[in-house]
Amino acid sequence: MSVVLNVKDEAGNAIPGATVNGRFLDDYWLNKTVVATTDTKGTAKFLHIGPGCVGAIAFLVDRVASTGRTFDRTRGVLSKWVIPPQ
Repeated sequence: MSVVLNVKDEAGNAIPGATVNGRFLDDYWLNKTVVATTDTKGTAKFLHIGPGCVGAIAFLVDRVASTGRTFDRTRGVLSKWVIPPQ
């Protein structure tokens, strides 16, 4: 499973160099933490190799850090979701 995350400011501008902490989760066992830094376009990419242990795999953003900024947990847009075949 791959996740592409775009980090933007309030005006919609990309934030390069932000550290994004997240995790891949499933219904029972999978809880894989991952960290990435956004590129010059504000994009961070994450990859989980292997099957979900039980059920669908989800991705949760735990933290986004960039100097002088605060992560707003009340905003975000899900652009795509997929339940992979077994």
